[in-house]
Amino acid sequence: MGRVPEFDVRSVLGDDSVNIDRLGRPAALAMGTVGLLLDEYDTESTAAERRGIVLGGAMMTADRSMSIMRESLTGAAPYHVDPKLLPGSAMNYPSSQCAIRYGLKGLNSTVTTGRLTGLSALNYTRRMHARGRADVVLAGAVEDLNQQRCRLVGQAHGQRRSPLGEGACVFLTESEESARRHGRSNLVEALSLEFGTATSVESVGEVLAHRITRALHRSGLVAEDVWAVAVSAPDGPARIEELNAVSTTIRDQPRVFTVDHLIGDTDGASSCFQLLGGFVRARRDPVPGGNILLVTSVDPDGQVGCGLFRIH
Repeated sequence: MGRVPEFDVRSVLGDDSVNIDRLGRPAALAMGTVGLLLDEYDTESTAAERRGIVLGGAMMTADRSMSIMRESLTGAAPYHVDPKLLPGSAMNYPSSQCAIRYGLKGLNSTVTTGRLTGLSALNYTRRMHARGRADVVLAGAVEDLNQQRCRLVGQAHGQRRSPLGEGACVFLTESEESARRHGRSNLVEALSLEFGTATSVESVGEVLAHRITRALHRSGLVAEDVWAVAVSAPDGPARIEELNAVSTTIRDQPRVFTVDHLIGDTDGASSCFQLLGGFVRARRDPVPGGNILLVTSVDPDGQVGCGLFRIH
């Protein structure tokens, strides 16, 4: 298991008044990451009502919710619970805290689709841009490491190949007009995002292969265009099914890699870190016209998804 080393939200935010007990680790990780991102990329010239955030996670507030439930069931009265835990037990708490602190008065959404959450957040964000709902959207996912998550994941999936990890990964997405106004060039372009559901472990490979094929078709690409594949490689039989889906659709076998050996299994934030890992690799090995990265994700509950990205 691995926690973000030496993480101190007060030093990251530059604010000694932050109430850590009230804030909670998921919100702290998200706020710290968003703060670092906005320090690097200015968005102040965009109206606050046109700036938003889409944040996701799989189990990011489960520990506080379970603590409140336990206190309610074991205390002298059901309402004898620690009040400072209540705000942080809501799933949308991290995104709301980010919006409040950084003046994001536009759309504010929280999504959760298991290990696919990062891809789902990016897909939601892409739809909002297409409908003209925002000029700048911070999109990503966060997952913290806590005792309850360790216990629940262990009970659900047994012995794990990869240690659990934590982290927040957030991308700044914006319209073409906003990018021009800020003098920024496009670093990553989402070409296609596809999702599906497998009714059994044995059908995971077939369903994912169909989604990969459809993503290629909708992007106007062929398998030979794919430069690398970032796989989620979950524990158990689904791992084999995911790799089989990749090998049957991308026959030339480009670079296939994972990131969980570097940071641990980040569950709901994993697909965001897969995309980030591909971006880092592409910067070291650029291809004329942009590197085409395929990100695949499989959740033990049967949800599967993939995304094709052009890294400039």
